[in-house]
Amino acid sequence: MLEIGENYLGAESHLISVLEKVEGFKDVCSTNDLAEVEERSQKAPCAHVIYFGDRVPDTSNGGVQTQVTQIWLVVIAVRQGRGSNAEAGKLIRTTLKQLQQDNFVPGIGALNRVNSPARPRYTKGFAYYPLAFSVNFRLRG
Repeated sequence: MLEIGENYLGAESHLISVLEKVEGFKDVCSTNDLAEVEERSQKAPCAHVIYFGDRVPDTSNGGVQTQVTQIWLVVIAVRQGRGSNAEAGKLIRTTLKQLQQDNFVPGIGALNRVNSPARPRYTKGFAYYPLAFSVNFRLRG
């Protein structure tokens, strides 16, 4: 487990740069929360990167060192309609493959796929497919 570098949220820029390599996305952007994903004007298909928070152990070494697990969501958005499931399925597979190839976040550690805390949603003519990833690191006080 690596000690975090200078940027506590450095996984975001890594995720965006990896997702920009995925063929088929018209846009890749940073988003504050899932509600914002639904409300914004979208260039679908697209990917949204969302910081979903930290998990820390109940006990630590007196605050000297903490092991942190960050959760990041990649939400793939496609327009609903004929063939949208096939399009979404292809984008999900391509996204997972690219993130497996480029899973090391410099200065932080490896991205690991985890169960998503969010479920797929279907609103306003769009379908949203969340994928969740964690990154583990140490933080010294």
